[in-house]
Amino acid sequence: MLEVQNILINFFNNDEHQKIKLNLQNNLLFDNSHHIKGLVHARFLQYDKSLEYLEKAHKNHPKKLQILLDLYFLYRKTKPIKQVENIFKQIINLCKTQDEINMLDTICTYNNLANYYHKKAHYHEAIKFYYKALNMRLKAYEANPNHPDIASSYNNLGNAYDGKGEHNQAIIFYQKSLDIKLKAYKTNPNHPYIAASYNNLGNAYNSTGEYDQAIAFHQKSLDIKLKVYKSNPNHPDIASSYNNLCAIDLKRPSISSLYSFTLDSCFLPFISCKCSLVSYRNSCRNSLYLDVLGSVLNVCLENNVKILS
Repeated sequence: MLEVQNILINFFNNDEHQKIKLNLQNNLLFDNSHHIKGLVHARFLQYDKSLEYLEKAHKNHPKKLQILLDLYFLYRKTKPIKQVENIFKQIINLCKTQDEINMLDTICTYNNLANYYHKKAHYHEAIKFYYKALNMRLKAYEANPNHPDIASSYNNLGNAYDGKGEHNQAIIFYQKSLDIKLKAYKTNPNHPYIAASYNNLGNAYNSTGEYDQAIAFHQKSLDIKLKVYKSNPNHPDIASSYNNLCAIDLKRPSISSLYSFTLDSCFLPFISCKCSLVSYRNSCRNSLYLDVLGSVLNVCLENNVKILS
């Protein structure tokens, strides 16, 4: 405390005091506007108070895009879909009247609204806005068709179709996303985003019953994760890949099970991994399973996993 007191004393004795004081008053943190007050209340999760200030700010500055974007963020958390759509339309109309620099804001808004619908399981609407975001990105990055943002749009469409149950369509978009990522990250073929695409393709093929394809993609995802997390071989993402491989292998016709048990673990705060493990009647035909089982058990045991029978 004495050190802090000395600093304050020196500050008030400093010849630059008036200049520093003026700078502080002009700093954004000391802005007394409704907009800033709304953001401060939002930061402390006081959404009702935040909305009150932001709506006043919007009324006073109806053409200020950032205020609308902040309102949109809060509306997504607190308002019914119709009100979210209304604020979204205002953002789009405002973006259309302003210069090209706001194209990225428009894309972000389309994407955010699509994410909102996706979260609500309104997949048809989500797909519609993911397409809008994709089409705008294709124009924005016309000179760079392998931009990661385009891959992200294809991946989002894959997720939406997968959620809708149209797994073959999801595979098409996941593959497009992967193709771009392989080019965008060609100097880093072990990028986690590439592993994520392999994982998504593995899940989609699993849903279509094409288990050999599913295993091939999950194995590729695992291979990358083992390199990415080389210094942390017990990373939950690695356990997840082992679990995916094991779960798919169980579904193949050649495999017969006698009993199963579940391992519940919490490797990191808020990260839970469940591994379904099955003992096979004919172990010599299931070398993949045995390899996977051993790896999962090692990860679980080293993380003090509790085994439930």
